[in-house]
Amino acid sequence: VSKVIRTGQVASGSGMVTLGRAEAGLYYEPEKETTDRNPLDLPAMLEARINSLRSELDQQWEGKLRQEHETTRAAGEKQLQDATQQHQQELERVRQERYDEGHRDGVESKEAEAREAVVRMASLHDALKAERSQVLLDAESVVVDLAMSMARRVVRVEPAADARVVARIAREALRHLSDRSNLLLKVHPDDLGIARRFAAAWVDRVDTDAILRVQVSGHVDRGGCMIEGPEENVDARLSPQLETLHEALREQVMELHT
Repeated sequence: VSKVIRTGQVASGSGMVTLGRAEAGLYYEPEKETTDRNPLDLPAMLEARINSLRSELDQQWEGKLRQEHETTRAAGEKQLQDATQQHQQELERVRQERYDEGHRDGVESKEAEAREAVVRMASLHDALKAERSQVLLDAESVVVDLAMSMARRVVRVEPAADARVVARIAREALRHLSDRSNLLLKVHPDDLGIARRFAAAWVDRVDTDAILRVQVSGHVDRGGCMIEGPEENVDARLSPQLETLHEALREQVMELHT
């Protein structure tokens, strides 16, 4: 039986040194060593390898799943963020549209109110203008009536105070007559005396060929007269003249306000 002595050497300062143990430990028998070894357990080795591979695969799948989860979560968060932003933009758009619609409706409403106010103001202005015109018309009519009333009083007073009024009226009336051959002068009874003296003087001074007779009339007021001729007549009564003047003044007042 051969034996193999197993030794070892190490370097030192004095050279190589051989290390050894007891001799019994330095010899071994290869056959005996081969015989003493345990036989290989292949199923156990395969199972161990399978378990190792399974563990590696589990770790790989776990990593991939974790990565996929992170990717999915990030994508979900991104989609949620985009959806939230889009929702906010849509809300802002709707809010702006409603604001614009409300503003437009408000502006249109205010414009309509302003137009109505302008129409009301124009109507009020027209009403006030018409009322003002009516007030002025009434006031001027009152002034005209008052003036004519005062004129009538003067007309009634002046002939009574001055008998020559009828003479002046008759002289003016005779100027409007072209034919003076046969005239009739009608006067108030109180003016008969002055009218006769005037007629005689007028014939002597103006037309000696004329005939001017004097007659009393109950239709003639004091101070006025009526002259009748062959072809034309003259109404020189004071009251009709005042009425004519009154109507003319009222017509002028009405024309000023039309």
